[in-house]
Amino acid sequence: MSNSFKDVLNSGDHFVFSYELVLARDSRGSSIDAILKFAEQAKQSGLIDALSLTDNPGGEPALAPDILGKEIKDIGIDPIVHFSAKDENRNSVESRALALDRAGLENLLIITGDYPATGQMGLAKPVFDLDSIHLLYYLKQMNEGLPVEGQPGKKSLSDRTNFSLGCVVSPFKSTEPEVMTQYYKLEKKVRTGADYIITQLGYDTNKYHELLLYMRSRDITIPVMGSVFVLRRGAARIMNRGDIPGCKVTDELLIQLEDEFRSPDKGKKASLERASRQIAILKGMGYHGAHVEGFGLQFDDVQTIIGRSKEIEGNWEEYSAQFRFTPKGTYYLFNEHKNAVDCESTGSMRPVMRFSMMWVFHHIFFQEGTIGYKLVRKIAAWLEVHRRAMWVFYECERRSKAFMFDCRDCGDCVLPEMQFMCPESKCPKFQRVGPCGGSDEGMCEVFNDRICVWYTVYMRAKCTRTREHLRSYYVPPRNWALYGSSSWVNFFLQKDHTKNQKAPTKE
Repeated sequence: MSNSFKDVLNSGDHFVFSYELVLARDSRGSSIDAILKFAEQAKQSGLIDALSLTDNPGGEPALAPDILGKEIKDIGIDPIVHFSAKDENRNSVESRALALDRAGLENLLIITGDYPATGQMGLAKPVFDLDSIHLLYYLKQMNEGLPVEGQPGKKSLSDRTNFSLGCVVSPFKSTEPEVMTQYYKLEKKVRTGADYIITQLGYDTNKYHELLLYMRSRDITIPVMGSVFVLRRGAARIMNRGDIPGCKVTDELLIQLEDEFRSPDKGKKASLERASRQIAILKGMGYHGAHVEGFGLQFDDVQTIIGRSKEIEGNWEEYSAQFRFTPKGTYYLFNEHKNAVDCESTGSMRPVMRFSMMWVFHHIFFQEGTIGYKLVRKIAAWLEVHRRAMWVFYECERRSKAFMFDCRDCGDCVLPEMQFMCPESKCPKFQRVGPCGGSDEGMCEVFNDRICVWYTVYMRAKCTRTREHLRSYYVPPRNWALYGSSSWVNFFLQKDHTKNQKAPTKE
């Protein structure tokens, strides 16, 4: 099947437009009819290159995008299916991917996904078996037929898939640790298989520009599209409260929206003009396209926005100064590291003595080639065949790590890679390779009274001058076969992730 969205995005022939459709908690009815009508109008107009379909946004149940994506494909416009593992384990992920391939739905937007907010019989269990980097790698491997490890030439699939994989990045974070870990994770997404990038929404031209500068500095050349959310007062109030993860509206911008709402049209014209100017700015800066979003928009509204953006695109530099809405004290990477965080101003290194002792312990016993490493490896091999002694050793390890790190007994430990912060207990989404996009001024998306674990990881790396490690390191997803076993023995006998820790590289 043809994939015109992929072709036009990679060709660079014109500025690409996609539009996001938020699916409802219905399988039929007026809400679904409205989406299909929008798709028909989009096809007839020729203005929109693809329609993206959300995957349980906000952690609420909704119609899965897969079936509706096939209906939209049949209308004649390419769908982009949002794909996450927040509600599925890796086996279910593969099953779903095979079904999408069978249906000819090739454009996927790979996301971490929102934490569950509700459930029919109580709060749903968060899965997050794979994060967005693992997903990208898995699906890229499916494009290769799922090569069998250790058996050159052998494939697990009888036929390859043909997915075009998008990823998301948020340059609109306000603190240094959030900004830098977003960029570090973006690099990993590109290395593991991302074909294009879509930004999170935001309202700061400098941040749009910062992302482009970072991509150029790291030789990232895949297409990038900027999100343009058509903001009205209702949505602005919700985002200002922090109720939509990763989406931030400042007090200053909210005041502007409140003023616009006093007009006879309740601020509609102003919102459409603002979106048109954002699109003009993105095009002028060198973005490959715009990903338009908004609540309650009709196709006529989107048509107006796109048409107006073309009329004013020559004035984009004039409009760029109108978009400077970021929280006070926001960190800017290419502005002499404005508002960088110093080690002394945070508690990231406390208690310093315990942190330092763990690094000393690690270098003595866990660094390959040292006398301590060789000794403990022999002990681990002996424990493997002496079960009673293994139980005693495991209990000592489990209790000590639970006391020091709130260990959850995964058996596949990533404490050294994460500056001795445990993702299983410290991150509700269990993120092992980088942060999700939901933090707000350093605070966790789910537990907003806690600092995001990756904020602390970054600060510890900065203070120990090991930030380059955060940019490069990769760990495979957790191996659940190791649950409830000694992570130390697993490490020394090469049963854990360290046996295959090299980051995949996109060719």
